[in-house]
Amino acid sequence: MSKNKTKNVSKKSVATSGFNLESIKSMAEKCPKLVGYGFHGCGPLDFSIDSLRCLDEVIDTLRNESVGWTSDTADRMVLTFGCYAGEVLVRALDGSWVKITDEAYEMVSFHGWAVKLAQGLTNPISKAFKSYRDGEGHSLYTFAQACKQICVDGMVNEIEVGSAS
Repeated sequence: MSKNKTKNVSKKSVATSGFNLESIKSMAEKCPKLVGYGFHGCGPLDFSIDSLRCLDEVIDTLRNESVGWTSDTADRMVLTFGCYAGEVLVRALDGSWVKITDEAYEMVSFHGWAVKLAQGLTNPISKAFKSYRDGEGHSLYTFAQACKQICVDGMVNEIEVGSAS
């Protein structure tokens, strides 16, 4: 399979009946056991931002190797990875899972759920689906680092604006 193949994973196809805060946290807690210790030499999934590097490796491996999973199994795994990534943000950046009911914010939620950080809402579950489906440029670790930089430092970078003369 080519490295740039498109995965048939869809965040909308995941069975999410009963998808609530309890199920999100439960899935996040199961992720370290699901992945196991020492995958490709990375350390344990300990809910640190650095642990997302390991999860990126797992996602890359699953995307690039034919594992014979059904679409439903892949969807469930990716959903679990997204719940774990969200729980990392909650713990590391003093965030919280929030239920979004306003349709205007549907893009920043997964079935109505998002992580609220000091500087706004973010959608780690959908980011996990993008990472699995699209690969490069959608690292969960880089995503979390950007969230951290915005929350802790206030801005990603100061942008110098030149005059329009």
